[in-house]
Amino acid sequence: MEIDENDEENERKDIIHKAAEYATIHQPTGTTLSTTSIKTKVPDLIRGTLREYQHIGLDWLVSMYDAKLNGILADEMGLGKTIMTISLLAYLANEYGIW
Repeated sequence: MEIDENDEENERKDIIHKAAEYATIHQPTGTTLSTTSIKTKVPDLIRGTLREYQHIGLDWLVSMYDAKLNGILADEMGLGKTIMTISLLAYLANEYGIW
């Protein structure tokens, strides 16, 4: 019985380690479009223009969603966490039909 518990614990630790590794690899490396690589296009449902760092944040959110990982947008007030979240929802609606 103890061996099974150790195996389960090791499996859980392995899953957590792999998730942390994935999150680290997909973390943005820059703060402007010229210093980082962006794969996500701004959804057509967004009528305005995202600032560069908001577009980078959207790309990160999409990569976390695709990897089935959770993430937290944490920065100063007024930098656009709301529009990044709305952009993620618009992206999911456009790309996956998730309304």
